[in-house]
Amino acid sequence: MNILRKAIFLSWTLILALACGSAGNTAIGQGSDNKVWVFLVTGKPSTGLSNEELAKKQAAHLANFKRLAQEKLLFAAGPMVDPKKTLRGIVVVAAADQNRLEHLFAPDPYVSEGYMKTEGNAIAEMEGDLTLELNTTALEEFRIVVWTRSGGSSSEKGKGDRASGLRPQALQAHARYWKEMREASRVALRARFTEDAPRFGVVLLPAIGDDTLGQWLKADPMVQQGFIDYQIMPQYLGKGTVKLK
Repeated sequence: MNILRKAIFLSWTLILALACGSAGNTAIGQGSDNKVWVFLVTGKPSTGLSNEELAKKQAAHLANFKRLAQEKLLFAAGPMVDPKKTLRGIVVVAAADQNRLEHLFAPDPYVSEGYMKTEGNAIAEMEGDLTLELNTTALEEFRIVVWTRSGGSSSEKGKGDRASGLRPQALQAHARYWKEMREASRVALRARFTEDAPRFGVVLLPAIGDDTLGQWLKADPMVQQGFIDYQIMPQYLGKGTVKLK
């Protein structure tokens, strides 16, 4: 773990303390307009940064999170552990378009100077709530499943199939399956992104073992028909940010 990655990971509890101590309890629910699920993605290496330079960037990074929370534009934030070391964390914010999203992160030197990139995925529908709790400084471990479009079933690959071309019945069955899983208290939150988003969606599950979670995911109609692929990773959020139903 390089010095920049380690500093960012260890700072999340401080981010939560700064944000939650100033924002109050703020929740978003299903059908969240203008909410964007942002993945923080690895950018250029931090080789050559001194400890002093890193400390200044870290302070500005934290200050921007605090500002977003004070303006009630920040709804969740937390690090993730990607074995590929590509996805570093998630942030859920309010942003009407890409220009607005870039504006929200412009004061963050990690982003503006290219050490991290922001991948914005507008939320089309969401089941579950995100809540910034007061006085939350502890991190809670979950598993995040990141869904990506695979281009359709094996018989349809090569036809340029994207979200707008997915079989409606498969999409409906996918939503119904995860709604039933949430009603069974197995799911904390599920979000499907808009058709033009880089990814298909995410689901937050309890950290109960990847074998069990894998069985749940393989039963997803969209996975079974080859429309979406998935990756399971540890996800850390402030305690109380999301809850099993």
